[in-house]
Amino acid sequence: MAATVTDDYTTVKDMENTTGVVSDNNVVSSIGSTSTIFFVQGSQSVIGQFKASGVGGMGFQYAANQNWKYRHVMGWVNNLDVANTDVNGGWRMRLESVGDSGSWGANYGDYYCGGRNTLNVSVDRFLFLCADVQRPFDASAGTLNRNAARTLGVATNATSGSGQSTWFQDELKYGTKMTVTAGTVSVPGTSSDILSSDRSNGRGTFSDANGSYSVTGGVYIGDTGTGSSYYTDIGEAWNFSALPVANHFHTLVLQGNATGTNNIIYGTKTGTGVDEEGSGGNAIKAAGDIPFQIVAIDSNVDEGGFYGCPITGPKVGTLRDDAWRDVFQEDNSGGPSYTDITDAANDSVTGSAQPFPSGAGNNDACYFGSDRNFAQLKINTGTAGTGTYTVTWEYYNGTSWASLTDVADGTGAFKTTGTQTVDYAVPDDWATTAINSQTRFWVRARRDAGTVTANPVITQTWVSQGGNIRLEASSIKAIRCVISKMESVRVRNGAFLKKSTIAGSVATAKHAALDLGSADPTANTIRDITISDNPNTNGVLLKGTSTGTTTYNFRNFSLANNLKHVRVDFPAGATININLLEGTTSLIATDIDNVNSSTVNLVQNTSITFAGMKDDTEVRVYKTSDGSEVAGIEDATAGTPDNRSFAWSAAAGLSVYYVIHHWSGTAPFYLTIRKENYIVPSTDTTIEIDQQINRNAN
Repeated sequence: MAATVTDDYTTVKDMENTTGVVSDNNVVSSIGSTSTIFFVQGSQSVIGQFKASGVGGMGFQYAANQNWKYRHVMGWVNNLDVANTDVNGGWRMRLESVGDSGSWGANYGDYYCGGRNTLNVSVDRFLFLCADVQRPFDASAGTLNRNAARTLGVATNATSGSGQSTWFQDELKYGTKMTVTAGTVSVPGTSSDILSSDRSNGRGTFSDANGSYSVTGGVYIGDTGTGSSYYTDIGEAWNFSALPVANHFHTLVLQGNATGTNNIIYGTKTGTGVDEEGSGGNAIKAAGDIPFQIVAIDSNVDEGGFYGCPITGPKVGTLRDDAWRDVFQEDNSGGPSYTDITDAANDSVTGSAQPFPSGAGNNDACYFGSDRNFAQLKINTGTAGTGTYTVTWEYYNGTSWASLTDVADGTGAFKTTGTQTVDYAVPDDWATTAINSQTRFWVRARRDAGTVTANPVITQTWVSQGGNIRLEASSIKAIRCVISKMESVRVRNGAFLKKSTIAGSVATAKHAALDLGSADPTANTIRDITISDNPNTNGVLLKGTSTGTTTYNFRNFSLANNLKHVRVDFPAGATININLLEGTTSLIATDIDNVNSSTVNLVQNTSITFAGMKDDTEVRVYKTSDGSEVAGIEDATAGTPDNRSFAWSAAAGLSVYYVIHHWSGTAPFYLTIRKENYIVPSTDTTIEIDQQINRNAN
């Protein structure tokens, strides 16, 4: 095995013996023994039997209460054919509260993980279950405090006629990710290595499922120490599981360090420069409605590539409503003090959470926190607030709190009942910060004026997110990828996105399928892009804070069937020039969502291609008026040997002169070509270059 795989999982109970194991005595018989025949992890599992139909299971009971908040809990159970369907909670992770020593009793909460109709990924006849403890219970009884629960286990809802069906249960644990390192240039790591390690260690988070891989949680590839890692996958299929996990949990991260070499490649690349191509990369998709993230932002990655990868978000094609990591009420009457209202806000119990303290004053606030940024809050206000008070929605920018922009507050400062959304433009400089000792991405609703006659009450609230792709280092390339049903593709810092398609984005109308941020991408790093069929969001986002002139060059962008083709979010005094180059779709003013009424100039340029040039040819194009360079390349490498080409663009009618110079140090030598007063035509044009041998050269 070329790769080394480690994880951050903490074992609750390995099920190698029955010490501390408890069961529901009403449904599952008392724990009798362990099995050395049926197991996944270690060398044995614990055995029980169903007495009758209904819900029951087994778990491990601690001597004292444990805090389970924020955790993703996991467990193995054999694939009984008596499990009910998913909607009836066929398979469940369960937490049990204090007061039930020796058995499962009156105080518990269940998280549905599927049923016989949905869970078909098994290892040695065992199923792997995983659930986010933060989400609301799917079934519960009595009172359970996530911060003080004593037992973790697995339960099933058995159908009638189950009789004395045998139950085997293996390891219980919690954790977030695997890390993949090592591999060499000649023998890089692969998906097979991750699978082999998973099977050897009984993890369950990377399983073979009918010719593809079922992935649960984070997969971090690359060495962040001082070592080197090489990883290459060709033609594999990764399906991020449909288990009930948080929106931030499924993550593929490319990482590296400043000392070693870290190359992580999906697919096969061919060619270089403008002609660089790729194919055969992994199909990466969501198996259910849980989004995933691809994070390739580490500049220490020496080479990271996605070549010919189909990347598909959740099949429902919408943002997913998820539980918050934290919701805090802030009282500023005597300096900031916080009340944790997370469980109440995440739950659906009517009248459960007040966003502001009683007797709310100015600058009291409600904080909503998630482990990744988000474009939408969804809030069900059960009791409307009344009074003259107003609310400002804010975020943390790394230095201070700042107002979100382009806010659409459907709650009307919590004065409108029912389920409403709060949408806004996602800030480029959004940073995490610690509130009440919890570091998150935060949005806060700050009461900033007026008086409160009656305090609002939230019935339930959610964070709404989709899958994201972040390409934010110059060593990262995505070529020939087909991207669909993701929220947004964010490209920064010279990363490459070429010859790819983005469709079906689930982003809000305040965002876009492709996020280019505040700076024009380096020539030829982002080009040949089709952005279409995004009816609920915009095609391309251009967003920055400059009040000066910013120029973007769209090179062969095909834009169709988007809410708006381009969203421009710059200050009112800014000037944004958009050069439409090399076959880019023609745009008019109504194709632009100009958020702040900046000056937007659309320049439809003509593409000119010099073709048929010899190897080792330099091209320079200059304006006739002032001699400034319009375009150029030191060595035209596009095309085939001695049939090189170079494409450039400029506004129709512009007068230029161009110089074509052969610089090779070996014969044959060719004469320099200089063309004066060339007028750029109104249609795309190809010019065949006839380079003549310089017979006077030695």
